[in-house]
Amino acid sequence: SHPTYNNLNIVFTCGSIPLTVDEIKAHIEEDNVTDVYRFTRKSDGKSVPTNSYVVTMQVVKIPEYIYIGMKRIKTRVYYPRPMHCYTKITKITAKMAKPANHCAISSVHTTSKMHKLRWSTQCFRYQLSKYKQEEQLIKLKLDHNGSYCEAKQMMDSSSGPNTSKR
Repeated sequence: SHPTYNNLNIVFTCGSIPLTVDEIKAHIEEDNVTDVYRFTRKSDGKSVPTNSYVVTMQVVKIPEYIYIGMKRIKTRVYYPRPMHCYTKITKITAKMAKPANHCAISSVHTTSKMHKLRWSTQCFRYQLSKYKQEEQLIKLKLDHNGSYCEAKQMMDSSSGPNTSKR
């Protein structure tokens, strides 16, 4: 089997699993599970584990349920968010802005980054539409089990040519 083909990420939430990530992985290893990740959140400066998990499986179709011990847990597709730069914006860094090559949108500069999940006024209109477009591309890619280029072609063909440019 190929290391990246047919790898799908699923999410499940279960609050009553008293197991570690390694123990959960051992329980569901026979279901072609390659990795288990537990989400954490920050509380008072400390990482606190949540009851949500991302499981990477080598399957073609996402299973409706997984079984951990005697528990039957409903699963759903994991849609990762598009990449963004979360750098604190100051007047000095805005003047010394360099292109952020690791963003989902390569033309985004330091002045248009997010800080504490609030959009800067300068980039709101432009980046919100690009973010939504990127989010839709990721969903198409995962729902149709295709590549990024195929998802982009599907999105372009479904929207048709854009004739109302102003």
